[in-house]
Amino acid sequence: MKQATWHIQKQVDRALGKLVEKGVVKERAPNATYDCVAVLQVLFCAAMLRTFVESAVSRMRNVWNRIVPDADTVFRRLKENGKASLMALISFNREMVGAAKRKGWFRKRVVVAIDMWDREYYGKQRDVNCSTGKEKNGTRYFHRVATLAVVEEGKRLEVAMMSVSLFAPKQRIVHALLVEALRFIRIKVVLLDRGFNSHAVIRTIEALNLRYIMPMTKNRRVKREIAQTSGLWYRVVENYRFRLNSHLETTLIILDVKLLDKKAARDSYLTYITNFHVYNAKESVMAVAHFYESRWGIETGYRVKKWEFRAKTCSESTMVRFFFILLAIILFNIWTLMRFANPIRHKNGVPAYILTEAYLQMIRASSA
Repeated sequence: MKQATWHIQKQVDRALGKLVEKGVVKERAPNATYDCVAVLQVLFCAAMLRTFVESAVSRMRNVWNRIVPDADTVFRRLKENGKASLMALISFNREMVGAAKRKGWFRKRVVVAIDMWDREYYGKQRDVNCSTGKEKNGTRYFHRVATLAVVEEGKRLEVAMMSVSLFAPKQRIVHALLVEALRFIRIKVVLLDRGFNSHAVIRTIEALNLRYIMPMTKNRRVKREIAQTSGLWYRVVENYRFRLNSHLETTLIILDVKLLDKKAARDSYLTYITNFHVYNAKESVMAVAHFYESRWGIETGYRVKKWEFRAKTCSESTMVRFFFILLAIILFNIWTLMRFANPIRHKNGVPAYILTEAYLQMIRASSA
């Protein structure tokens, strides 16, 4: 266990050094008291303790006797660097994904999923970087980050990420994420949720010669197809026209949920569209359904980032809020890379809390 803790501390300390080299925090002035490492240590502690920067500073100063900058200094140093901080985090993430590739994680084609991660916003000052959506936790305003993640067990790494503005077209988001991911991995299939169900998104994926699976919106035409499926467990509609005024053709799959769960509602059906060649056979249809089930891997990753590595903030600064979201993703990737590297006493790999405890132990041990 001590060996695993030492290894984690070494990896996190190395990550801190890399982030300093990449200029995540603006270099201090000649007469400044605190260097970049001190600022980053506060940010890491806030994320791992899942608390506010002010609370992390108070604990580091009063409990661990650390000499660290106050919260105002931390936020000022972040804001001075502007978007360069976000780009540095993205650049560092590329290095981690490249390291995973060199270790042989992506020798074969992998299943990936694209999704959005929203962080609730309650402030009054809103700009084009603040997106809107369905009301959640008392607000309908969010700061949104789009990510592309590998969703295969043991390889759940966030390969590409980008902040999303209010008017960003989804096809451009999908294209940017896929182009970034294709630098490091070969993609077997792209899984998307119903929010990406559009003509432009499908065209974007097919232009890159990739396969996709996504749920189909149950519009009137799809409901008519479902009505014709009554009494059947599944049905495959080949050359299904996505829109009546479009030449885009796809394969529509209709699956009676009773095939998966006999206790399901009587008229409950799953509908998927895909450009896979699907045979009108149970095995082929179920293969598509099982593929799409793995999309929940990205949702699991979001839950880990939300409950294990997400710092809190009341700042209305768009840059600060995006920084905390991307930092949570970076910490999640660091944990994923070392999760199965030292499975000492942990059958399913090192849990997330072990990473947190190892880092906080290192901070306490270096107290002044």
